[in-house]
Amino acid sequence: MTILPTILAFLATGFCAGLIVSIQLYPTMEVKRMFRAFKREGYLTGDWKHFGEVVDHNIRVIVKPNCETLYSTTFIKPSDTAYSLLIPPYPEYFSIAFLDTNTDVLGYITNKDILPEETIRFIINRTNHLKPNNENTIIVDSDLCWVIARFGIPGNGDLTSVHTMQNNLILKKI
Repeated sequence: MTILPTILAFLATGFCAGLIVSIQLYPTMEVKRMFRAFKREGYLTGDWKHFGEVVDHNIRVIVKPNCETLYSTTFIKPSDTAYSLLIPPYPEYFSIAFLDTNTDVLGYITNKDILPEETIRFIINRTNHLKPNNENTIIVDSDLCWVIARFGIPGNGDLTSVHTMQNNLILKKI
C-alpha cells in the first residue's frame, strides 16, 4: 500500500513539470505558428501585413486588440541581415514593438521618440556594429523577430491617414 502514494506523487510531479514546461514553451510555439501562417499567406520576411479595418477578438495575430487602433505586422530574421525602417510623419499615436519568439520586447518605437513632421530611419540589427552616423538603432538579439505596429485612429474616425501611414512604412533589408 505504500507504493500507491509514491506512484501518485510521481505522477503529480510529472504533471506539474509538464505544465511548467508547456507554459514556458507556449509563447514560442504560438509565434512560430503565426510565422508559418504568415508565410503560407504569401508574405516574406519583412513584408508588412496591414489590417485596414478595426480588428476584433477573432483576430489571433494580435493578442489583445484595441478597437481604436489599426495594426500592421511582419516577421524579420535579424540573424540573416540588418533592416532599415523608414517611418513617415504621423501626427497620431503609433507604436512599433519588436518581440522575440518568447514575446519578450527587444525594442520599441513610439510617436514620442520622433517629431511628428519628420520621416525617421531606424536600423534594426542583431548587433550594434552597423550603427552609422548616429542613426537610431534597435538591437534585436533573436533569430526571428515579430514586429507589431499599432496606429491610433484620429478622433474624427478617418482611416485614410492611418492607411497612408501603413502604406508608407518601409522596411527593407540592408
